[in-house]
Amino acid sequence: MNIEELAEELAAAKEAEARAKDLRISIEEQIDALVEGKQDGNTTVDAGRWKLTVRRGWTFHAEAEKIEEIAPSLIKVKKTLDEPAYKRLASSNAELYNEVAQFVEAKPRKAAVVLKEKGDEDGI
Repeated sequence: MNIEELAEELAAAKEAEARAKDLRISIEEQIDALVEGKQDGNTTVDAGRWKLTVRRGWTFHAEAEKIEEIAPSLIKVKKTLDEPAYKRLASSNAELYNEVAQFVEAKPRKAAVVLKEKGDEDGI
């Protein structure tokens, strides 16, 4: 296949994937409405040859700085590598970079392919 044919195939696959995702979400919402259970936790039901588990819960978004002032034990701090700074370190301080690199595992990411129809800024 040439690149144009692959682009057409990719566009068709992405459209089918979007339709399948919409259908899946609709079915999950219908199942959620039918299965009675706790608002926070799991409920498992038999559905013929299937076993369905509905997980319900909450997502929290908080003003961490304000909470930290009154209840600091409720706030977690996650330390992560500053990747752009780590990459810059390779050229600015090779010795320190080599020392730090022994504690960093790097793996290649899956390639991302963005498909845009000519004239379309958003892409698929």
